[in-house]
Amino acid sequence: MQRYIPFDELTKDSLRHTLNVYDIQYNREDINRLFEAFF
Repeated sequence: MQRYIPFDELTKDSLRHTLNVYDIQYNREDINRLFEAFF
């Protein structure tokens, strides 16, 4: 069973904030790949 959840820029900004809190380096392409892989 697969769920489809709409994500917007606010959600991506929240993810970026979480990564910043844990001092994880990223760029926009990495974030997009992460979303494509898991969502």
